[in-house]
Amino acid sequence: MYDTLMLERGRQEAACQTRNSSDKISQVRERLKTARDRQKSYADKYRTDIEFQVRDHVMLKIPYFLENGPHVPTQTVHPIPAAGGQPAIPERELVKPVTDWNDEDRRLVNIDTKARSLIAMSLPDDVFHSVCHLRSAKEIWDTL
Repeated sequence: MYDTLMLERGRQEAACQTRNSSDKISQVRERLKTARDRQKSYADKYRTDIEFQVRDHVMLKIPYFLENGPHVPTQTVHPIPAAGGQPAIPERELVKPVTDWNDEDRRLVNIDTKARSLIAMSLPDDVFHSVCHLRSAKEIWDTL
C-alpha cells in the first residue's frame, strides 16, 4: 500500500513538472514571437524600395570570389629529388580530399555555394535555365 501511494505521488509530481515545462516552453515561444514581430515591424517601417529604370547605371561591389572564382582547397606536395634513374618531381599543388579540409576551407567553399544560390534565386526562370548547369558563382556571373 505504501509503495502504491509513493508511486501515485511520483506520477503526480511528474505530471506537474511536465505541465510546468510545457508552460515555460509556451512562454518562451510567445516571447520569441513578440521579438520577431517587433523586429519585423521596425524593418517594415524603415524599409525603402529602390527602383531603377532601364539604362540606369548601378555600381555593384563584386566580391572577391566572383572575380577570382571559387575557393579550391589545395595542399603542397614537396619536391622529390631524382634517384635511381627516376626523374625529379617538382613541388606542386594538389586538390585536397574533402576529408582533409579544415574549417576555413569549408567556410570558403560554402561562400561560393551561397553566392551561386543567391544569384540563381534572383534570376527569372528563362535566364536561370540557361545558367543552371554552371558549377560556380563566377561562371554564372561571367555568363550573365
